Order: sequence, then C-alpha cells, then structure tokens
Amino acid sequence: MTEEEKESALITQSYPTVDNNQYGELLRPSKVCNVCNREDRVAIHAARGRDHKTLKEISEEFGVSRTDLTRHFANHYLLTSANQEIINIVENTDSVLNDVTTQIFEGSTDLVKSSSALLRSYAKNLKVVQTRIDVLSAELERDMLELDELTEFQNLQKIALDIGKNMQKSLSIVDKKLFPKDSDDLFNSILHYKLDVLKRFLDTILVVFSEFENRSPSYSVMIQEMRNVLRLKFNSLEEEVLESGGVLNPNKGE
Repeated sequence: MTEEEKESALITQSYPTVDNNQYGELLRPSKVCNVCNREDRVAIHAARGRDHKTLKEISEEFGVSRTDLTRHFANHYLLTSANQEIINIVENTDSVLNDVTTQIFEGSTDLVKSSSALLRSYAKNLKVVQTRIDVLSAELERDMLELDELTEFQNLQKIALDIGKNMQKSLSIVDKKLFPKDSDDLFNSILHYKLDVLKRFLDTILVVFSEFENRSPSYSVMIQEMRNVLRLKFNSLEEEVLESGGVLNPNKGE
C-alpha cells in the first residue's frame, strides 16, 4: 500500500462518508464553492461539526483556504446550534485564561501557585528566545546576518513580544483574583476545560479501538460500529456539558 493509499484509508477510518444531520445540515451546495466540490467535503463537515476543529486546523489538515472554509460554513453547511456554540467556545476563549484554568483544575487549587507555575513556563520560553535574539543581534551589528537569519530575527522578536503579552495577561488574571462575578471569559474558560477533558477521554478510547482493530481484521466491522455509536454518545455528553454551564457543580444548591 502506497503512502497516499494509507493516508486515504486513515481518513476513511476517522471520518464518515455520508453527512450526519446530528452535526449540521447541508443547505445549498454551490457549483463554485471549492469546499462543496471536494470529494472529501463530508470529512471536512465532520472535522468541524463533530470534532470541533478550528478553521486553521481544518485548513492545514485538508489544504483548504480559511476564506473558502469560512464562506462554506456560513452559506452552504450550517452547524447545529449546540455544535456552533462549542466551536465559539473553542475559538474565542482567551488562551491564557484557559492555561490558568487548567493549571488550577489539574495542578493546584492555589491561584498564586498555579499562576506562578505558568509564569515560570513563559519565562523559560522567553529566555530561550531572548538568547537566540541576542546572538542574532550581535551578528546584525556586524552586518553579518544572512537573509534567512534576518527573517528568523524578526520572527523571534514577535514571539518574544507575544510571550511578554501573555505574561502580562497572567498577572492581570491574578490581580483580578481570576474569579470575578458574572465573567463571560471565565464562564467560557471553564466550559472549554470541561469539553477538552471529554475530548481527551474520547481520544483515549478511540486509540484503544484502533489497537484492537490492528490486531485482527475480524474486529474491524464491530469496532467501526462501536466507534460510530460512541461518537453519538459523546455528542450527547457535549450537549450536557453545555447545559451545565461554566460552573464546576451545576447541581449544587438544588
């Protein structure tokens, strides 16, 4: 089997071949839409509606421009409201707040301690970037930088600036004690964490399925059916997570 055939088989295994209305609805296919005219459009729909991948992730995986994807999902394939809500949380929640929230839920319940751990991680990355910037800066002073090194120097400066901004955001979160009342950002961050845990759980199960499927072809049909049912069950669980809201114990006080 060629590498292309292996890749095709992997996509077939990971994605359905027929659209599932549980994830969204094909409104009106367009003859001029680059996504509508693709043979793997169902896989793209599943990546967005079922797996809740960002447009950037789908663009890189399938080689489709983000402009084409944006137009397609706005005009031709409409996600269900629940799946669209999950996508909004995945794409729009502040990444730094997500990092701090994860640190607290999985590392330490102490805000300052968990935030300090995150800041140390940022500082470590910044040190590595700054060391390389200093080397390139010295070469620049002697007018000895090659064109690719000059590009690297400019990119590293942007990375250092982004790390600095993230550190400032982390400090700001600590300053506001992270849990302000009626905070939409916090609400979405907690939902993002819940959905991420659920996704990791599903991924672990699917890996086990794949391991058994590779042991013997006799398992293939049964595991494929189990995989399809499991995804439907997890889709329902995602909707339950959305209904629980951005609180850790939605039944508290009932």
